[in-house]
Amino acid sequence: MSTRALNAFAAAVHRLRRWHGMSLADLAEKTTYSASYLSKILHGERRLAPALVGEIDDILDAGGELIRLAREQDSSDRPRSRPMQLPAAPA
Repeated sequence: MSTRALNAFAAAVHRLRRWHGMSLADLAEKTTYSASYLSKILHGERRLAPALVGEIDDILDAGGELIRLAREQDSSDRPRSRPMQLPAAPA
């Protein structure tokens, strides 16, 4: 495992995989994604896709925990939108 801190979603996936005795390759075999792609997702190099999160949540019997964590992470990762600037008033 990398020495950099993992996000909450990645930490939960890691914990659940270990609890089920699954490697990342084992998880990949049960999904429609490669182990390489899953690794990139878990290390923050790719954005979480709702379909993937749901699939992993089901496979790891997470009961919606991974879906909740992914939503929280997604909402905290988004830059806050700034209000549009109105055009200058005519002089």
